Amino acid sequence: MIWVVGGTSDCKIIIKKLLDLDLKVLCTTATEYGKKIIDSQKNLTVIAKPLNKEEMKNIINDYNIKIIIDTTHPFAEEVTRNVVIVAQELNTKYIRFERKSVDFDFARYFDSYKDIVEYLKNKEGNIFLTIGVKNLFEFVCVEKNRLFVRVLSKKESLEQCEKLGLLPENVISLKGVCSKELNKALLNEFKIKYLVTKDSGEQGGLIEKIYAAKELDIEVLILKRPFLQYDEIYSDYDEIIEIVKNLVF
Repeated sequence: MIWVVGGTSDCKIIIKKLLDLDLKVLCTTATEYGKKIIDSQKNLTVIAKPLNKEEMKNIINDYNIKIIIDTTHPFAEEVTRNVVIVAQELNTKYIRFERKSVDFDFARYFDSYKDIVEYLKNKEGNIFLTIGVKNLFEFVCVEKNRLFVRVLSKKESLEQCEKLGLLPENVISLKGVCSKELNKALLNEFKIKYLVTKDSGEQGGLIEKIYAAKELDIEVLILKRPFLQYDEIYSDYDEIIEIVKNLVF
């Protein structure tokens, strides 16, 4: 069986290609939300829960995993590190799929959210955060009336925003990738001066919001990806499938 570590839309595409080869696939996601975007299919098992290293080892043993394809988000560092460690310990083939990074010469890049916060503290104007909810707490030291956040339309996300004391009228709850025009409308509506995002790749809607900001002369601040060393890393779906075919057929 092949284990696809999910967390992005990429896993759906890779899973379909594997199932088309009549291979048995296990997909894990950290949340029920992640499970919902994966269609139920023959030869596919889906587990939705956060996994520690021991649980990962159990999965490899219980499901007789031969190959691991890690498609987690470029910023899901802890999950990826744990999967790599477990794969090495159990001598299981590990393949990393990661979306290509996109470089924008007109944007400012930062190594940490802390650096972005320090930069913004000395600036005036509204800030639009499109970084998810996990790291929103790092920005609450900035005047909250300046902070506008876009989060997924999930109960947990809205509860986290409320817990941080963010103003309800400053929280935009939307599902999926927004078009450039919708991004422009939001940025205009809230009189945004700074867009804060992260290098999540083309599939994450990065290009649409970056160019929306550029057309409105809004300054773009991007968190760089964490650097992790991989023995094998690919950004092409078909290349991954060819490797799998060579290993199993």
